Amino acid sequence: MFQNDYLLRQIETMAKALASTLLNKSFINEDGQENDNIIINEEDFIEYIFNKLIAEEKINEAENMLYDKILTVKSEKNLNLALLFYSNLSRQDDERLIKLNFTREEIAQGLQEIEEMIRTL
Repeated sequence: MFQNDYLLRQIETMAKALASTLLNKSFINEDGQENDNIIINEEDFIEYIFNKLIAEEKINEAENMLYDKILTVKSEKNLNLALLFYSNLSRQDDERLIKLNFTREEIAQGLQEIEEMIRTL
């Protein structure tokens, strides 16, 4: 029984640490007490999935999510996320882009679309 409780506490601690790191959420409230009721909003969840797709090298799926979910709200945060996405891709060499099934033309087109969105913001 003691061993199971210990393992559950360890798993819970690891899950909180990961969520804190990946989602930039604090598990400590104003009183310095641990808070078990962290609410992750839809925007944070979508950004997490977007970054997960990038980490898994599913760049085309990430770009689709960028336009379908993230850029539906043209906020400064979302536009910066899009700029960072294309900026990071632009630094990849041609061989890497081929492996990712992405082209320099797609990068240029994406950056142009983001630039137009920024102008209308």
